[in-house]
Amino acid sequence: MLYTYDSATFMALGSSISTVKASGQELTTSRTIDRNLLRIITGYQQEVERWIYEQLKKMGFDGVWIKFETPDAGDKETELERVKTAAELKQLEHTIGEDLTEYINRIFPTNEYGIEASIIDLTEQEVEKILKKSKPLGELKDITGTKEIYYIDDEEKLKQLELNKRKLEKVIDYLEKKADKFAKQSIGQFKELILNMNGHLDDSSFNTFVQEQVEDFILNYLAPALNNQNIYDYIDGGDLQQLKEYWTMQFGNIYRSYSQQFIDTLQEGVQKGLGEEALAKELKKVADDIKGQRLQQRARQEINKTYNYGRAKKFWNDRVVYVTMEDERVRPSHKKLHGLVFVPAEHPELVPPLGYNCRCTITPYRGE
Repeated sequence: MLYTYDSATFMALGSSISTVKASGQELTTSRTIDRNLLRIITGYQQEVERWIYEQLKKMGFDGVWIKFETPDAGDKETELERVKTAAELKQLEHTIGEDLTEYINRIFPTNEYGIEASIIDLTEQEVEKILKKSKPLGELKDITGTKEIYYIDDEEKLKQLELNKRKLEKVIDYLEKKADKFAKQSIGQFKELILNMNGHLDDSSFNTFVQEQVEDFILNYLAPALNNQNIYDYIDGGDLQQLKEYWTMQFGNIYRSYSQQFIDTLQEGVQKGLGEEALAKELKKVADDIKGQRLQQRARQEINKTYNYGRAKKFWNDRVVYVTMEDERVRPSHKKLHGLVFVPAEHPELVPPLGYNCRCTITPYRGE
């Protein structure tokens, strides 16, 4: 079972994790995690959410996975209690057969579409449950008004889906190239700025830089890319403002982790008694080592997520088909969803991306 909540909670639960993987390194902590590590975890919250899953399992809520948006530090015991309460209510739903969403939303407020929060990562077990509930589409053409999930099994429809997939492959490739271009120029500007500031940005300069980069991402990369696909008009002002705040936080976390590398180098250099010229050389080495992969992946993820979000809004009450790229990069569980037919309003948990670096998307079901 998967439940998604738009929430600024539970990040302190990360303080109970002894090891968190970030940027390919293992960061081992003691009882508490300092603010720098918390910033890193914000971009890698799946490890934290898995810990919550394990804690709920110990409490007797097996198979419950809860996702959150914009995690932040808080009281560990309080947040875990809130998670437990939400799980209890969801369990009660299945027992009494009534919808308790209203009560759960008082604990974790949701948004209208339920898909703008952090990425949903379906487990193999959840995918299997979805497939068991789905029905073969066969020769059916008119499935309007039904809430069932179908899967395409007709040979002609599968051929048409393959043609659609090839078109969508080009779209995803186009979006990724846009994201890569932004990341390349942005990380270059960041390194140039921080080297000019001798390895340290004050809070005002840092915040200004991040805000400028987010504006640039929207105006010169995201908006033109989505306009090109006739999707941008479906991202309204409220959506964009929420996304802008989210990107300011996410991109800021990445830039700050890069900035911390320069600060650490400065501190080590001062302790060693290095002179100005020697320090400048050490800072240049740090800059050369930063390639910006995390920023690149985050930009790809966000532009792809926003594209799918816009398409989901466009076809919110219509049937769509889940489409994967069907290559070696696709998760096995996602491959099983290829050709699944559903309505986003009824199953927002199926709207991709369904995991970090997921390139899956949706296309309208025409019924031909």
